[in-house]
Amino acid sequence: MSEAVYALVQARLPMVEAMVARSTPKHARDDLVEDILTDAVVSLSASFTGGHQGEFVNFIKTIASRRIADYTDKQKRRVKTEPLEPAGEDDWVPEPEGGTNDPAASAAIKDAVERVLDSKTEDQRKVIIMRLAGIPSKKVVEEIEGQSVANVDQIFSRFRKDLKKELDK
Repeated sequence: MSEAVYALVQARLPMVEAMVARSTPKHARDDLVEDILTDAVVSLSASFTGGHQGEFVNFIKTIASRRIADYTDKQKRRVKTEPLEPAGEDDWVPEPEGGTNDPAASAAIKDAVERVLDSKTEDQRKVIIMRLAGIPSKKVVEEIEGQSVANVDQIFSRFRKDLKKELDK
């Protein structure tokens, strides 16, 4: 009997994998497929009374759709975490494309950033530091009065140009 159940479940494995792949991220698929197949085998012996293969297929589809719904509901209820405060200017060190493992180069870049920041006004420095921390322009506008999204983008664009000039010296 166990070999027959195994054959039935294995024959429907591609269908279950496809159902899971449509609704879940890659990192969760294998565990979810395993849970669905385990539930199907356990439930098969406990509650399945069908006499046709089509009834078994519908039985597995029902289990799969319910487990997928449980997973997606759990993910929606999950609290998304973000840092409470944006990273300060000391936490950010720009690196040239491809990165660098050279401490001297990293120090030179950090010094260039500091020199360019010193040439800016206080409001411009706040904007630049927030944008370097990855805060979108719309959020920066909410935090700093008197700025527009276009102005924040312009300040940051000029900072990048000035930094490039400073690094090219």
